[in-house]
Amino acid sequence: MSSDSISYVQIGLADDLKPMVPPGDDPAAASAIANFALAQQTVFDTKLRRFLSGHCEAAPTIAAYAWELSGAMNTGVLDWIRQWPTEAAEIDPDFNATQQDAIDTSARAATKPTGSGLAIPESDDPETVYEITAFVFRMVRELRAEITIFANSQYAAAPASADHAWNLSTSYLRLLGVWALSWPE
Repeated sequence: MSSDSISYVQIGLADDLKPMVPPGDDPAAASAIANFALAQQTVFDTKLRRFLSGHCEAAPTIAAYAWELSGAMNTGVLDWIRQWPTEAAEIDPDFNATQQDAIDTSARAATKPTGSGLAIPESDDPETVYEITAFVFRMVRELRAEITIFANSQYAAAPASADHAWNLSTSYLRLLGVWALSWPE
């Protein structure tokens, strides 16, 4: 056994995911971050699927497209866990979780988009497309904020794992951007 592997602790999660926690990260805090992200993703998925089930008939194209986004996000969170950081991280002495939480909470504030927006497929009702799109954007924004705020609370105990959670939050934003740019017509 190499000396490098001794400093790592393996945590067990659902679905037989067992990432190695880097030195300097408390295994309980790292596990809490991973489990919280998985739970929040499940909540997101459940809410989105329930919402879409009531909107499939009026906007079948965009509802199906939103289902695809949910699937990509589920795959993404599992890949995120499999790519757990292997390097220790140093705690930033200037990090202020309360200040960051205020910033992340303000990012959750609902704003109604303006302008021409995205194309409406011919088979879909425009108002329903707007409702689905607004719901998806709001739910992703809330998911990102929840994960970020939780990671902020665990930063002192697990800086590398918290940083990894912030990367997940950012990846959700990128995925949402790709989703919007690949919009069906």
